[in-house]
Amino acid sequence: MRHAKSDWTTKCPDFDRPLNHRGESDLIVMGNQLSQLDLKIELVLTSPAKRTLLTAESIAKSIGYPTKNILKEPSIYEGSFYNLNTIIEQLNNDLSTVLIVGHNPTFTTLVEYYSGSAIGNLPTLGVAIITFDITEWGAISSNAGTLNQFIYPKQFG
Repeated sequence: MRHAKSDWTTKCPDFDRPLNHRGESDLIVMGNQLSQLDLKIELVLTSPAKRTLLTAESIAKSIGYPTKNILKEPSIYEGSFYNLNTIIEQLNNDLSTVLIVGHNPTFTTLVEYYSGSAIGNLPTLGVAIITFDITEWGAISSNAGTLNQFIYPKQFG
C-alpha cells in the first residue's frame, strides 16, 4: 500500500510531511474497502515517515488491527527495491498476510516485479494485493505472485 495523499503546502522536511484533506478523506473510503475484504492481516509494517505512519494507523483501525502492533521499519523510507525485497525475504515464515505501507517509486516497482503485471503507477493510497504460492518468504522472486486486487480511492468516487 502506498501512503495517502500528503500536504505539499506545509513547510517541513519531507519525512515530517502530514496528510492533506483529500488523503484523510480517502483513508475513510479505503479503510471501508479493505475492511470488506476481510484480509486477516497478521502484520502491518510501515515506513516511519509521518504520512505513512498516519496511513498505517488509520487503515489498521479500519481493519481491526491493533495500532500498537504496527512495526516501523526505517529502511522503507527512501528504501530501494533491493532494501524492500530484503525486508520481505526476511519476514517470519509464520506470517501469511502482511500489509506494507510505503512510498513510490519503489512500491510500483515491487508490485510489477512480484506480479509480472504492468500497473504503471501505484497511486496514493493504492493497494495491490498479491498472492504467492510459496512456503518461505525467502523464496519470493520475480513473477512469483498473482495480482489479485489493485484498488485505489478514485475507483470509489
